Amino acid sequence: MSRCRHLLAFFLVATLLSFVSGVSAQSEEADFAAFSAEAQIWIAATSKPEMSDDARTQKVMAEDAFKQKDFPGALTHYLAALNKHSMWPEGHYNAAMLAAEAEDYELAAHHMRRYLVLAPDAKDAQASKDKFLLWQQKAKLTTFTTDVAVIKTSEGVMVFELWPEVAPNTVENFRKLAAKKFYDGTCFHRVIKGFMIQGGDPLSKDASKESSWGSGGPGYQIKAEFNDRPHTRGVLSMARSTKPDSAGSQFFICHGDAAFLDHQYTTFGKLIKGDDVLDKIGNTKTHKPDRPNQRIDVISIKIVPADSSK
Repeated sequence: MSRCRHLLAFFLVATLLSFVSGVSAQSEEADFAAFSAEAQIWIAATSKPEMSDDARTQKVMAEDAFKQKDFPGALTHYLAALNKHSMWPEGHYNAAMLAAEAEDYELAAHHMRRYLVLAPDAKDAQASKDKFLLWQQKAKLTTFTTDVAVIKTSEGVMVFELWPEVAPNTVENFRKLAAKKFYDGTCFHRVIKGFMIQGGDPLSKDASKESSWGSGGPGYQIKAEFNDRPHTRGVLSMARSTKPDSAGSQFFICHGDAAFLDHQYTTFGKLIKGDDVLDKIGNTKTHKPDRPNQRIDVISIKIVPADSSK
């Protein structure tokens, strides 16, 4: 793992050097005033002395993804491993560095803070503290420039805010698939008026496989991130089978409030533009099993800066 960490540092050093600027001692003291107390409380509350087999598996997958230069994938697996074993200092460090490379400074600051809590006497503690303060500052500066998802359909365009603060792995997976144009050419294969519209199945690209629509995916599954964001109209959530950790690429958009899904499905965004398009799709005529009579294409899904979607 030390080799992987050194590679990360080497790969990102140019980016980090361009960001580093003076941070006052006064600012540093203010940000870390309650750090020791927080550290002791957090360690006591989350102590996990041994890494589970599941966490080790995610650790290996993260390292493999990094070697293949699949940095978004590496970040996803580091976060999954940390979700299972939070007391892993180098995991937090690597997640922080990768998140910074992806310009997710809020996530980067969060994990660098955890690294400093767990390894306060590390040789790079001061440099890591500087990175943390810088990323925390940049996170505040980019609060209002969050990326959004633009879903272009045959019925019009819908724009969604994303919620990495409550479902980081899910948002990153959605981002990764969109970047690969995984969703382009699929369709909304299931529509239930007043409830939801569902898409994201790669099998729906092929009309001859209609009987299998709803069973496809990216070839892997992601861990659920159930949270307190409710399933209200316009909310973007992950579809899954009966198993909680079985989501992959399929998603649904609530056409009405669906509180009975809360804490059972991972919400990760909400409609901010295109409610008329949601209504048009949600009100389309269907036949069994909830298939639209007329195909509703997902032309593309793109993740773009919020300002560029206006």
